Amino acid sequence: MPSASQDLSSTPAMPSASQDLSSTPAMSSASQDLSSTPAMPSASQDLPSTSAMPSASNSEIEKLKLENVKFKFMIEQLQADKENLICALNNAKRSIKTKHKKAVEEYLKPFFTDTQIKCLLNRKSRTHWTEEDIAFALAIRSVSAKCYRWLRMH
Repeated sequence: MPSASQDLSSTPAMPSASQDLSSTPAMSSASQDLSSTPAMPSASQDLPSTSAMPSASNSEIEKLKLENVKFKFMIEQLQADKENLICALNNAKRSIKTKHKKAVEEYLKPFFTDTQIKCLLNRKSRTHWTEEDIAFALAIRSVSAKCYRWLRMH
């Protein structure tokens, strides 16, 4: 079995940092390969010239401009239609809301005063009670305090 010192001696020596890398046989052939490669083409050589590019004729350009104008006009029409539809939708929503309020008021009118109905529909925390509402509350309170408290809770 060979010793470790014999194994190291049989391998070719690596060049030191101070030695020229091109002096080793493997490196000298690699440097020759690099020197024989052609130079990188410049950026102007990579791009095709403008004369080689197909140029669009004036009639094609005019066609495209006309088509562009048509599309712009179509976009404006569609945007106007969209705005009209949004307005119509908002009007329909408002109309439904108004009809709903009127139906609820009509249904509750025999049982509640106008202020009470508004309080129920709008869910405001503060309400300006009318004299009629205050008189009604005082009448209930004078008849039965227990009934008045029950009505306030429910």
